[in-house]
Amino acid sequence: MNKEMELLIKEVKEAAHAYYQGETPIMTDDEYDIKVEYIKQAIERGELELTEELQELIYDSVSAGSTPEGEVVVHDYPMLSLAKAKNSDELEAYHKRLTKAGAKGFRLEMKFDGLALSAKYSGGKLIQLATRGDGIRGELLNHLIDNKYVSIVGLPKDVDSDIEFELRGELYMTDEQFEKVKIAREKATGEVFSNSRNATTGIVKRSERDMDYSAELTFTAYSAYKDGNQISFDSLGNINGISVAKDVTENEIKLLSNDEYSLKSSIVKSTDFDKLKNAVEIFGKLREGFSVPTDGVVIKPTNEIEMLNKMGFTSHHPIAYIAYKYPGEKAITEVLDIVVTVGKTGRLTPQARVTPVEVDGVVISNITCHNFNWLNEMGIKVGSKVAVTRANDVIPAIDSVVVPGDGDAIVPPKTCPECGEALKGDGTVYPKTLTCENLECPSRLLFYIKSIVGRNYLYIEGLGDVALEALVEQGIIKSIVDLFRLKEDELANVVIGETSSGGVRKIGPGNAKNIMKSIERAKNNTDSNKLLASLNIDGMGPNTAKRLIAHFGGIEQVLNVDPERIGDVPQVGPSLIQSFHKHQKRALEQFNELVELGFKVNDPVKKANVEKKGTFSVSGSVEGFANRNDFVEYMEAEGWEFHRAPKKDTDVLFADPNGTSSKIKKARANGTRIIASIDDL
Repeated sequence: MNKEMELLIKEVKEAAHAYYQGETPIMTDDEYDIKVEYIKQAIERGELELTEELQELIYDSVSAGSTPEGEVVVHDYPMLSLAKAKNSDELEAYHKRLTKAGAKGFRLEMKFDGLALSAKYSGGKLIQLATRGDGIRGELLNHLIDNKYVSIVGLPKDVDSDIEFELRGELYMTDEQFEKVKIAREKATGEVFSNSRNATTGIVKRSERDMDYSAELTFTAYSAYKDGNQISFDSLGNINGISVAKDVTENEIKLLSNDEYSLKSSIVKSTDFDKLKNAVEIFGKLREGFSVPTDGVVIKPTNEIEMLNKMGFTSHHPIAYIAYKYPGEKAITEVLDIVVTVGKTGRLTPQARVTPVEVDGVVISNITCHNFNWLNEMGIKVGSKVAVTRANDVIPAIDSVVVPGDGDAIVPPKTCPECGEALKGDGTVYPKTLTCENLECPSRLLFYIKSIVGRNYLYIEGLGDVALEALVEQGIIKSIVDLFRLKEDELANVVIGETSSGGVRKIGPGNAKNIMKSIERAKNNTDSNKLLASLNIDGMGPNTAKRLIAHFGGIEQVLNVDPERIGDVPQVGPSLIQSFHKHQKRALEQFNELVELGFKVNDPVKKANVEKKGTFSVSGSVEGFANRNDFVEYMEAEGWEFHRAPKKDTDVLFADPNGTSSKIKKARANGTRIIASIDDL
């Protein structure tokens, strides 16, 4: 795999994780789809091997391989996503499939832009809430059932029914709820939410701990299940207080009804495609006035349960449903300036400052661009007139250049705008990558510190963006070591802004105390692989760090090894070896300083003298294990060597013997034994 494709796949994975784990989106839907299509074409041309990772990222997983965080819940049956139609031709292809199979008409429902949620009721009580996660496993959210900070409209804790059933739907904020919580959060913390989807996800996670404000969310169900089967909402009887998608759609349309756009536009009783297409167009116009966040319309057959049973499901979506994505509104504006920002890896990204223009009710003045090569190819420069849109109704993007303008072409900088360090490019005049390699660069340092305090690394709660920006800008934190040198009184007095009355806003004693407790927990409980991944070695993530520690016997052994020897570890390539050469001495010094400050080394305990039993690979989940990583760790501890994909010398593949995945096909061709569970060994 060439470097360009490697970076592209990494970028798509990061974008998927940012979307499904509720972080700020880093890529537009259209851009994501184009990149995925490029990868698909490379696979189809035989230029790229279809690994299990790519299979999950592109074809199988509803969350593009992004695994759930927190306490894991295994869904009773897969919680799937939706197939997409991006244009009239794709919509017509769906229509032909459904009418041929017996669809009697179609119903249009909002495609909510929120957090997919499963809600279980038993004995009239709400007993479990969970995210969709990867479709098989989600994150338990029972802290929302009776939360003192968060209330949920449309999801009552008690219902007048003894039926055991499960609802699946979307958790989101109405426009009114979002405006209220924006004001409340800014007043309490000085920070604001960028959009309602991120606000919903952030509040769900934050409400597990103490919050400085209250929030109201809304839940709307789009399907119901009983005894393992999907059922109609009518089958549940009169369940007061529960909001369903059909009701929300009709109520919103009633609000906007007039002679041209009537309530009937949400139901298409005919199988005539032109009538469905017209209804979709009408729905798109009505959608502009909806008070709930939507990013499209979901189309279902009116004889829904019959068609679901007849057409079945893929591993990704029910075949009887489809989601239509509306093209975003566009507006023309002028590029006033092009500046650059420095990210956590030191990569410079150009940003276009434009004459403020309103698109879909939001004023756009700054637009993140891809790179200097893209700017040059698009012909974007100061003075250009450009068409801008909000991809996925959220992220500002330049769609096209309308008038090139007569200004000078953008000239990539030679030195970092933040620290003055010479920049490293890719050898071209208009580089796709331009990097500041100074680890102490203020901008790079800030992004780096923000990432390592997160859940997948040191997990230090309470250090939000505002506090971290103040700590870095004031020179209090210059490296990971400084995080663990913080003193409670010093932290409490750090100035983070102004109060509403113009006074000085500080982190404060209460917040400082909680942050210090979290720092102490990180000292004692951080796994060695997460610590190693936090030492700012480019290309070193928690999973790679885990493999290195397992191979060499501990984090200290890894940091003292000859850099060339890390190439002996599977899946470690030249770029990481080069990075390790560059950062090893500094990382080792920081590790030793952390140990002196009381950081506990939590290397995994290895069984002594484990007899090697054979080699194995795995496709899909394995019964009795929460996820594949847990299973692989168990097997390796028992003396089995893991092969990421079946080879000729692989002894066993754990998979469904009747499955048809690429791994199963490869195992059959190699004569590898295929078994479903460890009981079959």
